[in-house]
Amino acid sequence: MTWSQAPVDTAVAALVARQAAPAPDVRVPEGIQYWYGRATGHWFAVVPWPWARCGARLVEAGTEGALAVEVRRLLVHVGW
Repeated sequence: MTWSQAPVDTAVAALVARQAAPAPDVRVPEGIQYWYGRATGHWFAVVPWPWARCGARLVEAGTEGALAVEVRRLLVHVGW
């Protein structure tokens, strides 16, 4: 294995870091059940979904922040 001395593009590094870090104020809304799946390494939530046969929809995301964003997006869609 060799080590590369190529300079890191700081603009690209900053962009990647900004996308990886969830916004501190983005949380899964109160009343929504969510959990971390240790076996899968992903986050899950059950969101009310009136068009589903069981009345709920399972949502999966790679990070807690991404889950919160998706849950909020779906809740806006159903008018919650």
